[in-house]
Amino acid sequence: MAAFRFYITRMHSLPLNPDKTQREKEIIQSIAKNNNFSQYLPLKLNRQILHKVNNNKTSKNDKKIWTIFIFNSPKIRKMISLFKIRIYALR
Repeated sequence: MAAFRFYITRMHSLPLNPDKTQREKEIIQSIAKNNNFSQYLPLKLNRQILHKVNNNKTSKNDKKIWTIFIFNSPKIRKMISLFKIRIYALR
């Protein structure tokens, strides 16, 4: 199962044209068939991986904004507690 996941993930991460992608799918299916796995196993894993990749793309829009404060004073500490900002002081 790990090998099939690796091959399918590699297929999606490489910049292949549609013909080569189809050829890669056929190779993965033939590997499954030659090792007595179901012919539908690679197709199922492919759907799962694509679903996971598509969900991760939509959730990456929530980016954190990092801020650096040079001065250390009670006002800045109050602002930090209000906005819950993580601070990395310059040393």
